[in-house]
Amino acid sequence: MKKAIVVGAGLAGSYMAYVLGQKGYAVQVYEKRPDPRKSVYGSGRSINLVVSDRGWTAFKYAGIEAEIRKITVPAYGRQIHDLEGNQSYFPYSIEGKAIHSISRSELNQTLVELAEENPAISVQFEHFCTHIDFELGEVTFDRKGETVRERADLIIGADGTGSAVRGAMMKQPRFNFTQEYIDSGYKEVHIPAAADGSPQLNLDALHIWPRREFMLMGLANTDNGFTGTVFAPFTGEYGLDQLKTGKDGLRYFEKYFNNAIPL
Repeated sequence: MKKAIVVGAGLAGSYMAYVLGQKGYAVQVYEKRPDPRKSVYGSGRSINLVVSDRGWTAFKYAGIEAEIRKITVPAYGRQIHDLEGNQSYFPYSIEGKAIHSISRSELNQTLVELAEENPAISVQFEHFCTHIDFELGEVTFDRKGETVRERADLIIGADGTGSAVRGAMMKQPRFNFTQEYIDSGYKEVHIPAAADGSPQLNLDALHIWPRREFMLMGLANTDNGFTGTVFAPFTGEYGLDQLKTGKDGLRYFEKYFNNAIPL
């Protein structure tokens, strides 16, 4: 049986491990972060995702579409909130088609759990990739001060920003690499369900507070709450650099997203 090592157990890494397991590989996945099911890192700042046709194609290919649909919320249109608090609803299609909102962390945990159902797949957390020998196909990890070395026929880097795998590849001859940064960032805003458990916003819509250079967006969760995300430039009149305290955030919302404050 061929062996594969996947560095990174995020969305790409856990999905790739699942597919490789289906293809007959013995897969070892190594993630530097703690297990999200046993720690609080997964509840930190995040964003919701919208599953596109390309995403559903990938899930269908792996045979896990039904499992993923269980943790999505369909949105059949956009609910636009203007500066005065007026709302307008625009359906996505006359056929009742929808996009699907999903929690990034919940999707990640689901993919990890689906992968672990295959006995040929092992997912190890708190393993920092420190070195790769491409000639030997050997990857070295640090686990709480302990050195772990593993060899494989296939090594896949899925360790995101600051990738250790990419860093190792950059040391190889004639390896080209470019990196660009965008001018905007985001802040997460939690919009819980009402006290009785009902949603405070139209659950069937993707909510947008458009303000030209920046916006607030709300995507539904399976608990009837919403994950709100402020997308704005890092600096400037509407910049995220102005939001240093809770009072700064309240003033920002009072000025630009006033009808979202009661939520």
